[in-house]
Amino acid sequence: AIENVFSKTVSGSTTFLGIDRSDSAKFYAWVNLKKAGDLKKGFSSEHTGNSYPLDYKREDGGKKKKLNKAIKFSASLNNPAIAEGILFKINLLASISGVTPPNFGLLEIDTTIQLAGRDMQGQNLLQVANYYDSVMTMWEMFHVDSDIEYAKLGDFVNNILKPINAGFYSQMAEGNYEVDSVAVSSKQIYAVSLKGFAKASDIRIVKHNPNSKQGSLNFHPRQNSLPEEISLQQNYPNPFNPTTTIRYTLASESFVTLKIYNILGQEVATLLSNQLVGGGENEVQFNANCIASGMYFYRINVVENGITHFSETKKMLLIK
Repeated sequence: AIENVFSKTVSGSTTFLGIDRSDSAKFYAWVNLKKAGDLKKGFSSEHTGNSYPLDYKREDGGKKKKLNKAIKFSASLNNPAIAEGILFKINLLASISGVTPPNFGLLEIDTTIQLAGRDMQGQNLLQVANYYDSVMTMWEMFHVDSDIEYAKLGDFVNNILKPINAGFYSQMAEGNYEVDSVAVSSKQIYAVSLKGFAKASDIRIVKHNPNSKQGSLNFHPRQNSLPEEISLQQNYPNPFNPTTTIRYTLASESFVTLKIYNILGQEVATLLSNQLVGGGENEVQFNANCIASGMYFYRINVVENGITHFSETKKMLLIK
């Protein structure tokens, strides 16, 4: 089944954990895998150490080696936060690619738990994975840099990721898998898909919510680069009444603040407040139902690693 996931989803060296920050590779790290065999190497022995983000490789004697750029998954890392994070991503990919039953990523966390200061209860597993990637790579930005925070990360790994990864695991047994006869006849190597039997209620810490927000997983082959520049587009429609859409593009995952001001410079609405947003094209809607007609300004601030990298203001006209 894992071979099947790789054959369907992997194209070259692919980021399986963390955020590919090739723009700042000296300071950040992420885990790349090329093939299923790389996963096997990483699990050649059990990861029994403490949980840490992708900051350092910790060796016997208290020595630390800074992790940066794309790193290989190795058993010598001895880091459950890395091991369970990769397994979690593969389980999500297996569901997305049809190797295991669909909609696994739409299950929601149904227990009180925090990760790097954010309450994760009610978040679906796709959202959890994306946020976990950000925390693991940009650990300093999320202040996961002390024994207390390492312990909290370990609690999340032990109480959420491990139970989910283990709870939905199923041995190959008669009746819980199917073989694609067409794929076999066309000599495709991997043609087995698992049906699975575990239910969300069996795991207890997750639940099925038919109204769970659809989303996408941060998973892109290494060669799929993000835009190089940050930009703010003109709202559309403009003039508008009473709603309009504001689009913006990020070069990488960043913290975004987007506010609306009147001609006196007074803030009338906050659309985003230091919110972590994925790289690429994004949009947000503004409903001006409660304010009067007139000229307004929308201003975006993009913060990365505590530094404002981009700020721009544009005008828009509300006519009622």
